This record gives sequence, structure tokens and C-alpha cells, in this order.
Amino acid sequence: MRFSLNTSRNSDLHVAVSRLLIAVCLFLITPERNGEAQTSTQQRDTRKNTTSSRDPKHNVELKSILDLAAGVPPEFGADSLLRLVESAKVTDPALKVKLLEKAFYLAESAQQPIKLVGMPGSLVDTRSGYLAMAFRSNLDRLSLQSRAVVALLPLDRVKAGKLFEQIRLPALKPLGCEELLIYDPSSYYQTLATVLNDGSAAKEDREKRVVALVQPVVTEISSHTQVPPVMKMLTSLNLPAAQLADMTSFFAGSLEKLQGDERSFSVVATKYIGLGALAQLISKLDGEGLLSANLLQVSRQYVVRNLRDTRCNDNGQRQRTSLPRAAEDFNELFGTALVSARLHPIHSDELENYKLGSPPQFHPYWQSSSAKELLAGIKKLRFGTGETPIPVTERKTTGWNTEFGDFLAKLESWEPTDSEETQDFFHEKCVLYVGLLDLIPPGPEQSKVIRSYVTFLELNSFEGTNRIEWFWHVADLLERLSAERENKGRTQVLEAFRNSRDPTLNLYARVETWLFQAAAPPGSGVSGGHLGAGSTTGARCSSLDSEQRELSNVWNPCDDLTQRKSSKIVN
Repeated sequence: MRFSLNTSRNSDLHVAVSRLLIAVCLFLITPERNGEAQTSTQQRDTRKNTTSSRDPKHNVELKSILDLAAGVPPEFGADSLLRLVESAKVTDPALKVKLLEKAFYLAESAQQPIKLVGMPGSLVDTRSGYLAMAFRSNLDRLSLQSRAVVALLPLDRVKAGKLFEQIRLPALKPLGCEELLIYDPSSYYQTLATVLNDGSAAKEDREKRVVALVQPVVTEISSHTQVPPVMKMLTSLNLPAAQLADMTSFFAGSLEKLQGDERSFSVVATKYIGLGALAQLISKLDGEGLLSANLLQVSRQYVVRNLRDTRCNDNGQRQRTSLPRAAEDFNELFGTALVSARLHPIHSDELENYKLGSPPQFHPYWQSSSAKELLAGIKKLRFGTGETPIPVTERKTTGWNTEFGDFLAKLESWEPTDSEETQDFFHEKCVLYVGLLDLIPPGPEQSKVIRSYVTFLELNSFEGTNRIEWFWHVADLLERLSAERENKGRTQVLEAFRNSRDPTLNLYARVETWLFQAAAPPGSGVSGGHLGAGSTTGARCSSLDSEQRELSNVWNPCDDLTQRKSSKIVN
């Protein structure tokens, strides 16, 4: 409808209308209306006290961090952006979404596609042992992208779902018994369950998404390492009974075809991992009033079929005539259920004619003459010629400091020989630096070691070839000094990182300083003084079982040097 003002009409009416319009405009723009002046002031004060903004340029240090994150290896850039979002300091939802999307796509180019874990009882002080500890930083592509999706979910559910659909589960080739590490794809399945259990989607849409996302996952299983997390996912999903039955049936079909991949099977087919997850899924099926006998029968066949094939000789079997651990655990967990389903326990007669796979090959550290000499030297600094640690007072004497200076000079000049692998040399030298820091009281000598260690770390070629292993020592350096000495060591490390020529060290120093100044709420995943994806030294080391720690042949990086008195040094 079109209106026009007729100037020939009554002039009084025209004036009245004009005055009314002016009054309305003044009313709308006056902040005192309904107490808006006070509210507006409070809002301005709130924005003033918030360090985040829709435009990162409003915070110079934040902009510097974002610029640095774009120029470092992608897993470090992604991790830094994720830590910013997980902090209490970034409050702008739009900025959080932008940073999470950037982190997700940066993670696509991470050097490691999926996390690996060591098999139980592995030697810690070996090449595979250090690699397993480095993976606990969760800087692989799958872990980083899953982490980004989970963080995005409460901000933008639709966008989080679309990003999840872009995650590519890497090809999981079969692992023979000679392998020392196995895949850990659990973050992917945990994230899928989180996305589907969001609860904000309509029932019909959610059931369609389950078919679209879950059905391919449970039918395309190629590794035994996928079996436990898939079962845990099915147990945790809030599915209607009919849909749970369908998804479980598809999963059982995958189990019927899964064979080989001996190392993975030997690790996961125990009551503590895979068979325990199976027990939980069967319990859920029973609770929903669904038949579980078919899944139990298929699982029994799965265990028998893989134990008849090539078998790893470290699978817990005490004698050739006894049952291997997987069969024993299966019978123990499902004895009653087997009777109810009219199935027999697994018997040794069913498992004959198997083959033994090749044993795993460990690569122990401290084998070169230089490594042995330096290890013996640092032990002498700690214990002298006796069996008890040298007291701190003696470590402040001129004589001890002279020995310390000589040792540091040897350590700094140590270079790998042609027969030494670069990664072995790098880990051994880092361990010796940390050993020195554990020994030296706060003061100028400690500062000297910190500067020397950071110089070794910065621009080290190992950062490019083995990123997560390099970074594990970076995080470990700061974390070891954060919990003691009133954070003086931590401050020195951050300063050395910030002044470093290495952009990754510089980036993490800035992120750590920026987050340390923020008040992190409980459960936010942010705490000053911990580099990396929430992976403190204590958390990493607490996951090592006692057997694994005892088997460390020379040096356990999870123990303080004051407790390191190995008798296995080769003189």
C-alpha cells in the first residue's frame, strides 16, 4: 500500500503528525528510556573488560598469537587455536566458531593421521616407548579434528555435524605380531556419539542421521582396534530399541569377517578392553529386552577364528596346551550367558593348528659408548660413588659445580655418530638435560641449563621429521618446572621460548602466558603451565602400568631423577 502526503490538506494536521514522528524518534534513541542508560553503561563496561572481540585486532597479543599459529606446523597451530577457544578468555561465540573451523582445517595436514598406543607391558625406555608417550599429546589429525567438533557442538550444532562428516578415518592396515604400537581410533567414535546424543535434533531427523552416520561405521570395520570403541559407542548412544537392534546386527556382520591383524587382536581381545566392552553392550541389549544370543555366538566365533590363525607368542598363554588369555577371559565373562544361549565355553580342542607370529623387536636406548658415558656421568652427579642421593647442600659446593660444568660441556658438544639413529640421539640428549634440571637448585646454573636445552630444541631438524616426539620434550620441559620452585623455572622457560628463533616455541610461550593470565572455569581444559592438549607429564605417566614401569631397562622418563638408580648400566 502506498501513502503520500497531500500538502493541500489541513496544515494543522501536518504539523501534528510531524511533531509526533519527531517525538517517537527521540524516544527510541534516548538511552534513559526504561532505565536503558544504566544497562547500556553496564554492557559497555562488560565489553571493555572482556579480552576477546569479534575483531582480534582489538587485542594485540591475541592477534600476534593468531598470526604465529598460521605459520607453524599445522598440528601445533590447530592445538594453539583449540586451547584459545577452550580457555575462559575468549568469550565471543563468533570468534570461537571461526577459530574452531580454522583449527579443524589446519589439523587436516597434521603429520600423524591417527593416534598410536603401546601394547601393555612394553618397555618404556625404547624407541617405541617414547613414540607412544608422544602420541599421548593427542596431536594427530583424528584427535585434533574430533576435539574441534566437540568444542564447536554447543556453539553451532549444525556446523559441528557438517565438520564431523568431513573427518576421514585413515586406512588401518593389518598389524603383525612384530609391531609394537597399535591404532587408537577411539576419539572418532566418542565424537560421533557426542554429536548424535546432542539431543537438539527432532526425533525423525536424529534417526535418519543414525542411519547415515552409524550404519557405515559399524559395517566398515577393518581393524580389531575399532571393535572396542564401536561397541562403546553403541552402548552410549540413546537409540530406540529397534534401531539399536539393527545397528548391533550390522556390527555382528562385521565381526564375522574380521580376521588377521594379529597384534591388534592380541591387545584388544581381553576382559579389560574389547571383551569388557562386549559385556557392556550385551548388558544393554538385555536391559532393552533385545536378544543378545546372536551377538554372543558371533563373538565366540570371532575369538576362536582369530586364535586358530596366526597368534602372537606374548598373548598370555602359559603353556601350549592351555587356553590363551582371550579364550580364558571370554569364558570367564560370559560363562552364565553361554549357558543361557546354549553355547559351550571355548575349549582348547577348537584352537589347534595355529601358527606363532614373529616376536616384537624393541630398540633399547643408551647403547652407544657416548650415551653410556653420559648416563653414567649424570648418575655420578646424583649419587656420587655411593648408593644414596647427594644432598642439596653438597650440590651447592664448588667441587660439585665443577663436575656439573664439565658434564654440561660434554652434553652440549655431544653429536650423533653415523651408527646412531637421529631419533634415539634426540631423546637421549633431552632426557639428560631434564636430568640436570632435576638436580640443580634454582639459580644461575639452572638458568644456564635451561638456555642450553632450549637452544638444542629450537630449530632442531627433528621438529620437522618427528613433530610430536619433538613436542613431547617441549611440553615436558615446562611441565616439570611448573609444579615446583614457585614457578621460577617455568618463568625462565617461557622467557627462553618467547625469545627463541623457533616459531613454535615462540607461539606456545605466548599462548601459555596469555592463558595463564585468564581465570579458567572448572572443566574448561585450560590451566596455566601445561603445554599441549591437556597432557601433563603426570597424566601421561599415570597411564603406564606398574609392569611397564618396572621393565624400563635403563631410564624411565616418568620418574624423578632422585628415584632413578638403574643397575642395568653397561660399563
